[in-house]
Amino acid sequence: QFIYSIYGSLIIANLFLLGVGRIGLKTFCKLVQTPAVILYPIIIFTCLMGSYLAQYSIFDVGLMLFFAFLAYFMRKFKFSHICFIIGFILAPIWETALQQLIISSEQNPYMIFTRPVAIVLLLITLYVIVRTAIATVKKT
Repeated sequence: QFIYSIYGSLIIANLFLLGVGRIGLKTFCKLVQTPAVILYPIIIFTCLMGSYLAQYSIFDVGLMLFFAFLAYFMRKFKFSHICFIIGFILAPIWETALQQLIISSEQNPYMIFTRPVAIVLLLITLYVIVRTAIATVKKT
């Protein structure tokens, strides 16, 4: 019964989105054609207000600006945004797993190097890093 109600609400939501998309299509097309000189200040203002109004905190605004500048410099120096996002998401998971490993190995952080799977993964990682570094040096 619960599953049917979830599917029913998803179907209704999709129909609603279809209606909004059909009605707003011309408006959205005009919005995309708006010059960047007009669009960028609106986007920046909306981001600033959204980050402040979430918790009424200037710290949140500063954090948003920090990540905005970080993204700008990553794009300028051609760093991969995808790798950063994956690392940002997986770092807490990895940290929790590492803490569990250290606790279960009686405070020995080198316990991970006694497992064959961990050693193989470490060697593969080192191989990829060295191979990438060599390819980068050869290009320049």
